[in-house]
Amino acid sequence: MSTMTKETRRALRRVREVLAKGQTQARVGLHIEFPCPVAWETMTPVAEGVRHCDTCAANVHDLRGASKGDILARIRAHGAPLCGQVNAREDGRIVFGPCCAPNENIRGMLVVD
Repeated sequence: MSTMTKETRRALRRVREVLAKGQTQARVGLHIEFPCPVAWETMTPVAEGVRHCDTCAANVHDLRGASKGDILARIRAHGAPLCGQVNAREDGRIVFGPCCAPNENIRGMLVVD
C-alpha cells in the first residue's frame, strides 16, 4: 500500500497534467512545507547538487536557480514531496531561475500547492 496521502497524489496528478500541457506556470504553486534549520554546508555530499541530511535522513537537492518547470519535473520524478534548497524572498516566496536581487537560501520539503 502506498504511503502517499490523497493530497499528495492529487497534487502530483496536477503536476503531471500541467507538464503534459507545457504550462509550468499556470495554476501550480510550490511552497516549503517544513523549513529546515540544518545548514547546507554541514550535510554530506552524495552527488553533484545533492547532500544527505543526517538529522532527517533525507537527500536534499540544490535547486537554487532552477526554473519552476525543472523543480516540478524533479518532484514528479521523485514521486513525492522533495527536500530541496531554493532561493526565496524575505516573505518566503520561492524565486525561480536566475535572479540578481539578494535572496535567502532556504531548505525544506518542497510541496506542490
